[in-house]
Amino acid sequence: MTIRMKGAGMVSPLGQGVAANWAAVLGGEAGIRPITRFHGQDFPQPEGGELPPELVDHFDEADGGPVSAMIVAAAREALGSAEWGADDELGLILGTNFGPMDQFEWAWRERIETGTMDVDTFVQGQKVVARVADLVGARGPRAQLTLSCASGAAVVATGCRWLQTGRAKRVLCVAYDLLTEFCWAGLTNLRTITTDRLRPFDAARQGTIFGEAAVAVLLTAEPQEGGVVVGGTALNNNAFHMTAPAKRGDGSRRVMAAALADAGISPAAVDWVCAHATGTTANDLTESQAIADLLGSPRPTMAFKGNLGHLLGAAGLAEVVLAACALEAGIVPGVEGLQQLDSELSVDVALQNRSLPGECLVTNSAGIGGNNAAVCLQRTPGPEVPAAAAIGVSLVRVGWVLPGPLVGSGERFPAGTVEALVANSATLAGFSAKPYLSSVRGYLDPVAAYALAALAQCVKEENDGESGIVAATGYGALNTGYTFYQQLVQKGPRLASPLLFPHAYASAAANLAAIEIGAAGPHCVFWTGLALQEAFRCAEFALREGKAKRMYVLAYDAQCEAAVPDGWSILPGACCWCLEADADGTWQAPEIAVASPLGVIADAISWENPRMD
Repeated sequence: MTIRMKGAGMVSPLGQGVAANWAAVLGGEAGIRPITRFHGQDFPQPEGGELPPELVDHFDEADGGPVSAMIVAAAREALGSAEWGADDELGLILGTNFGPMDQFEWAWRERIETGTMDVDTFVQGQKVVARVADLVGARGPRAQLTLSCASGAAVVATGCRWLQTGRAKRVLCVAYDLLTEFCWAGLTNLRTITTDRLRPFDAARQGTIFGEAAVAVLLTAEPQEGGVVVGGTALNNNAFHMTAPAKRGDGSRRVMAAALADAGISPAAVDWVCAHATGTTANDLTESQAIADLLGSPRPTMAFKGNLGHLLGAAGLAEVVLAACALEAGIVPGVEGLQQLDSELSVDVALQNRSLPGECLVTNSAGIGGNNAAVCLQRTPGPEVPAAAAIGVSLVRVGWVLPGPLVGSGERFPAGTVEALVANSATLAGFSAKPYLSSVRGYLDPVAAYALAALAQCVKEENDGESGIVAATGYGALNTGYTFYQQLVQKGPRLASPLLFPHAYASAAANLAAIEIGAAGPHCVFWTGLALQEAFRCAEFALREGKAKRMYVLAYDAQCEAAVPDGWSILPGACCWCLEADADGTWQAPEIAVASPLGVIADAISWENPRMD
């Protein structure tokens, strides 16, 4: 199957439109400007990659707040350039770090300052996928994933999977994030943001500068000419540390190698590399080592964050789009911000644009929590990769942490109803995962505690690095997110805890699970909506395609009364399913028709009910 990028759209600090962004890159422009959305002067770095004010002023108010408006603007450009409109067979996948955090900030600040919360503000934050789908006419399957700063490349991987499995005929992949005080304070206090300029691969680099954007691509496998080919994709996790990169960038090397293998291409055939290149000391070093270990000899390398800033969840997709522009034009752009290459780095980068034909490149994306994603792009289709032999899937074991508290494992969940569990949900207050842990230490959000304990009930044996984790959550790490923001509001941004912030990501529990059992294989987290169904389908695909021998599907949610509207119920707990590749296996991913407002644990229990005694 040949998958092509048939249209693209971009709203970034460099402006609106793919052509305008590509021209700005070739012109050596940088989109870093004084922050106006919040009090940037309260931070050591008062400048970031905000959207140009004249662009924001022209957003259509009918498209909602800034998040949905910029997503819709990028999506409509992608659809328009491909000459497609509303479509019953058009799927929609969103990828993000923080989702519509501006909505949650409004809701949480009201709670902190007045003790109340506007229901509509909170709900709007939960409905971004449905709202965007309605506005752009995407009437097929829809989902949102979060893989921290690898989310942008992850939506391409998921879109390809949907096409390969027949979920949709066309897939609109969109990645986005908005600069908010929440993320700026957290990333500042983690000391990732430089007070200098962003200098990828430079000897004097000191850190990154974050930005905001929405980027969209339309993927299709329908027979037609034109468009850059998406030859292969891959996702994984370092299974090493929440914030530190793996030694020699091992996870990045493996994910790029897997994307090339997916495309049926050897490392020797790679002409160019599009690097993650955040401008931090550790990332640029380990990434250069990963590239060298994979390719042997240096290849011309692109890096776009000097122009755009680090676009958080949108970074990977922006780099895929601009790399596709480079491939079509036969130009490797100069690296903006680079003045003197660090002599310790084994990369071929240039200060000036180079005319250089290429047929194949690989992109690398990485994110907090050890998340990695890679995409292989080609000018023309390569040789057909032989279809893998049919592989069956078996459900081996189920583990759970449910109100009671009930901690256990078996072939099915203990008998009970969603209503009874909700009524008993307070019994999980103060739950500790310590008796179930072997590697992970330190602070845990409640969802992480539940997830790690459920995983411990499910782990069959010592993992060999070929296991993967796919997770689903309805609400993410509400407790830690709200606590961090409360500190920000009440103590000031500089005193909001950097220890809490990495645990406020919706993907944090899954990342900790990968670290706990050494699950360095396929990795992804689905957030809101039919997240559990998407997680099951993703795990099933990885096993049937031979990308893993064993997959753990995690579902987790937790109640946090302060972080949600009064009377809003979330069913707390975690469930874990161990699935294995099995020639005789007959297990298939379930169909979950409707997502419960109670969260993914309610979805799991409702699906399991027919199997209960």
